Amino acid sequence: MILIVSDRADQQIYHVMLELEELGARFGLFNAGDFPSRTTLRQSVTSATETCELELEDGSLTDASRIEAVWYRKPRRPRFHHKVGVHEREYVYHEAVAGLAGLYEALRDAYWISPLENMRAASNKLEQLRRARRLGFTIPDSLFTNSRELARTFFRSTRAEGNVIVKSIGEPALYERAGSWDPGSVVGELFTTIVDDEIADILIERLEAGPALFQRYVPKSHELRVTLVEDRIFAAEIDSQVEERSRVDWRRGDALELPHQECKLPEVVADRCRRLSRSYGLRYSAIDLIVDEGGNYVFLEINPNGQYGWLEAKTPLRISRAIAECLHQRGDS
Repeated sequence: MILIVSDRADQQIYHVMLELEELGARFGLFNAGDFPSRTTLRQSVTSATETCELELEDGSLTDASRIEAVWYRKPRRPRFHHKVGVHEREYVYHEAVAGLAGLYEALRDAYWISPLENMRAASNKLEQLRRARRLGFTIPDSLFTNSRELARTFFRSTRAEGNVIVKSIGEPALYERAGSWDPGSVVGELFTTIVDDEIADILIERLEAGPALFQRYVPKSHELRVTLVEDRIFAAEIDSQVEERSRVDWRRGDALELPHQECKLPEVVADRCRRLSRSYGLRYSAIDLIVDEGGNYVFLEINPNGQYGWLEAKTPLRISRAIAECLHQRGDS
């Protein structure tokens, strides 16, 4: 059986479900955000036996031993029951997270897209740059620091030849939260931004309060979103330069309004993408590249659980089908 760990509000999972149905696969959805308020998880360990059962979206109970493949697809944080008091929330949240971790450990022998520990290891953008460089990718000159002196030196030397950008290395959204247990509300989003002299002075003076990643800006011809499912590559060219607001960071614009087209990578670039994804033990990944004005391919980052739905809306790429086929081949025996 195939288990999808996600949230019912995630529209992307239904595309994969339709593909699984077409393949005749057995699958179920576990809405992790409903635990512990709306769904049940049972884990029993005795001197003689151990069992683990989880409640699926359709209300059925499934033994973890029946699950042979898992697609871990952006589940929400655990939700609280109305009986949980204000002073109990932090405790209940961490208990729920630990309980879910126990479930995932019970599924350790299943085929995962992708193993959780591998996704965590692949999420550090600074380590990504080091690894991509070692694999032969061209990368932008980069500095992450809270040192005002180092930032000024980097800014002066880089500005002598071009522009500097600032970007996040973690979650780019700004949240208002009541605690680690609170999903919070998004009050802003940080996009990749060109740093002019005025912004540089403000940023550098604030570095001791919060570090930043500075990079040499790479003028681009277009951008690429390279999605990998195992070793299969799905590459899409994004013409981010047609609109002013999307030229530095295509996420500033409406992705569905930008021209997209399926494309083929040079084999040397495709090979580097495969080796990078494999090196983390990922079975799915989304890699962002730039093609600069000279036609050179420049690595930006790899997302171990990145979005892809809009690519299927804009191109003939069948990424959902590839995910479904991998799950079906390994999880429906």
